[in-house]
Amino acid sequence: MKTSIRKIGNSAGMILPAVILKKLHLAEGDEIEISENGRQIVITPKKNRLKYTLKELLAQCDPDAPMPEATKEWDEVKPVGRESW
Repeated sequence: MKTSIRKIGNSAGMILPAVILKKLHLAEGDEIEISENGRQIVITPKKNRLKYTLKELLAQCDPDAPMPEATKEWDEVKPVGRESW
């Protein structure tokens, strides 16, 4: 895959193609480590973000846990607009 170095303010940067970001599970704001190996530039994700499925997240929930007071108050508020449609 080919890209080019571009001027960004007083610095320079490059665009990482979307296919590479997706393959490596990277997103804007993720930290990377940049090193050199001879004449090669090596870019390594600094840390991997954990990804969970809905099933895994729900498995951590206790369906018998009491509802927090703040949530109870919110849950019992009467509709003020078109919420009841």
